[in-house]
Amino acid sequence: METSIEMAGRKWSLESALWPEYSLAHRAWQSWSVLAVVLLFTGLLGAFLLVVTGHRQRDEVLVAERTHELVAANAMLHREIAERSVAENGLRVSEAKLRSVTHSIGDAIVSADDSGNIVFWNPGAEAIFGYNEKEAIGKPLNTIIPRRYHSMHRETMARLKAGGETRVAGKQVELEGLRKDGAEFPIELTLSSWKTNQGQFYTGILRNITRRKQAEDALKCSESRLAEAQRVAHVGSWEWDTLSKHVFCSEEHYRLFGFVPDEFAASYDRFTASV
Repeated sequence: METSIEMAGRKWSLESALWPEYSLAHRAWQSWSVLAVVLLFTGLLGAFLLVVTGHRQRDEVLVAERTHELVAANAMLHREIAERSVAENGLRVSEAKLRSVTHSIGDAIVSADDSGNIVFWNPGAEAIFGYNEKEAIGKPLNTIIPRRYHSMHRETMARLKAGGETRVAGKQVELEGLRKDGAEFPIELTLSSWKTNQGQFYTGILRNITRRKQAEDALKCSESRLAEAQRVAHVGSWEWDTLSKHVFCSEEHYRLFGFVPDEFAASYDRFTASV
């Protein structure tokens, strides 16, 4: 007797035969029954072995596939780690450069989140306003703004938060700042806004213009004194820039010649013609 079975990609053959002598000696039905049981057991055992062998081959294929997937995933993970490492190194270098610039500049650089709380404070801000970084971080911007500007500050923040334009965004605006000791002083503000995945932020560059204002006031005072001296002495003055051909005449000069400044365009030819 020959039996063939295909399983797990393999073909299995099971052959069994009886010797003639055995057949003659065991013609009784009990002997044939025993033989049938033995043959059936043998067939079942063979089928079991085939199933086990097939399962093992399938497991080997699955193991190979999973191993390949794990190797690929491991390689991808290593690439991601390397890329993240490069990105983090680049970020650290960029932050170091930014910190070097912001810490060496004399102007105050102050950043705030969309709630109006300070999130960045450079040494220039500490020198101008008197608060150190630990004291300033987390405080509202109103801390360094005089009370009379609070409503304007709220309106500006609301417009920026809504995506609108303001008169101070991207422009230089002269305002007053408030020091830690309560003293007010003139500042020049340049404001900008920027977005990240963490929300909207605002950065202001503030310059203490106290000396500039003092110089401007001193110049105005000097010009006022000169104009008064010319008025009392009835002496006028004029200046002529030979490169730009621009002529400047004092107020007393206009009065002496009977001209009205708004109606008389000063020029060298007009001046010589009036002498």
